[in-house]
Amino acid sequence: MSHWLKLRPSAANSDGYTPEPFIAGEKPRILPMDTSVYDSPYSDPEEIKDRKVFLKRDMLLIDEVDLGAGNFGCVKKGVYKMKRRQIDVAIKMLKLQSDSEKAIRDEMMKEAEIMHQLDNPYIVRMIGLCEAECLMLVMEIASAGPLNKFLPSKKDEVSISNVAELMHQVSLGMKYLEEHNFVHRDLAARNVLLVNQHYAKISDFGLSKALAVDNNYYTVMSLIRIEMETIFITFLIYTVYIIHM
Repeated sequence: MSHWLKLRPSAANSDGYTPEPFIAGEKPRILPMDTSVYDSPYSDPEEIKDRKVFLKRDMLLIDEVDLGAGNFGCVKKGVYKMKRRQIDVAIKMLKLQSDSEKAIRDEMMKEAEIMHQLDNPYIVRMIGLCEAECLMLVMEIASAGPLNKFLPSKKDEVSISNVAELMHQVSLGMKYLEEHNFVHRDLAARNVLLVNQHYAKISDFGLSKALAVDNNYYTVMSLIRIEMETIFITFLIYTVYIIHM
């Protein structure tokens, strides 16, 4: 396939697992399907045992720093107090001011239900929900922000190998979703968040849909049937196309 990047086996980036771009005359190597590079916040068995969808309010510290805003309200930086450590988190905060916003709340609850089932290094993990001063969705933080804003601001610093690295990680996240019978129906650069320049995570699961194990298609608005075998999810960075499901 002409759009796939060929990679050089002899060199590696600072993360130790993504090869540098291919050099003419050298034998290419496919990127390893390695999803064990980063630990889950719940890698500790004690944390896994007590994992719940709803969190107590006293487990959260909320900063005044705004990370962003959307239809639901705002996103603030915070700290989640686990049994043995504390981790930085992003907190989606929804304040219901009218009955018309109930649909937004329902969408947020649906997103939480989906995200709580997922545990992969390249997908933003949902820590839990908290209902206190408002409804709060607590997630892993990706402090470098969305890819669509990061790339234009760093266009002189991002190499082709860096682009390939991020695309590889997004493809691993999408592979995980497919293996667990999920389709992300709004994959775009704005929904890929960066922990840092070399680490991407897929986010925003409000439009995701769980599939029954024996289904091989899903229906959009009960009208459009898309066969799973023909879905091509395209991730565009600097006119480089990748990800074939």
